[in-house]
Amino acid sequence: MTEVPSVDVLIAEQRAKKKALKLIKFKRFLVSMMIIVIFGGSVYGVIRLDYFNLKKIDVTGNRFLKTEYLQDIMWSQMQDKVGLTSGMRLSALIDEETLIASYSIRYPRFNEIMVSVTEYRTLAHLIDQNQVLLENNQVVSFDASKMIYPIGVPLISGYEDAIAHERLTEALLSLSAENLMNISELKRDPKSYDAYYAHLRMMDGIQVYTALSSLHVLNDYLKIRNALSPEHDCIAIDEITAVPYSFSCAS
Repeated sequence: MTEVPSVDVLIAEQRAKKKALKLIKFKRFLVSMMIIVIFGGSVYGVIRLDYFNLKKIDVTGNRFLKTEYLQDIMWSQMQDKVGLTSGMRLSALIDEETLIASYSIRYPRFNEIMVSVTEYRTLAHLIDQNQVLLENNQVVSFDASKMIYPIGVPLISGYEDAIAHERLTEALLSLSAENLMNISELKRDPKSYDAYYAHLRMMDGIQVYTALSSLHVLNDYLKIRNALSPEHDCIAIDEITAVPYSFSCAS
């Protein structure tokens, strides 16, 4: 006949099983915590130390911002290290640059960074306040320590308010980059019928009088210039018909 364990024995066995189960759970908890601590410490160490010494930063695509300036601020931001947070830190830095429209960040090697940027097109140098006008209608103070002097854009004076900047941007964007280069100076010459009327001096010395809304006619400037009479050195563009006509500036 099989001996039936007493109640006390059964209770003792159950308590032993519960105790063993608790011990197993506690050991699993300790192992999990150790893994978390080790992993967390490793990640923190990588982030803190940034893992690799940075050897090279290349910048391409910039035409107005100086390469040396961009490289200097990037080196300063990276603190000579490259790692998990490099892309985020560089992105935050580049996002602050008003002249940069878009960019991409690549890693040709684990300790090298290549940044390709696209700048907003520079339309004019506003000489009254030493500013540059960008294609997105932003006006930025010219800083020779970080910017190359704008070449191939007109010197503009007299257009200082926000509405003037907006009208200038629209008018200058109507010209191709090649034809924009034909303009040396553009001055505000207000009329009773047009507060933003313009007086231009072209690179070849010809003077042009026009409304900003008719500036697009100068995309045909070379054709207009070649059709001038020898004694004519001024051009006016009719505001209604947008037809240019010439005359002597001395008349």
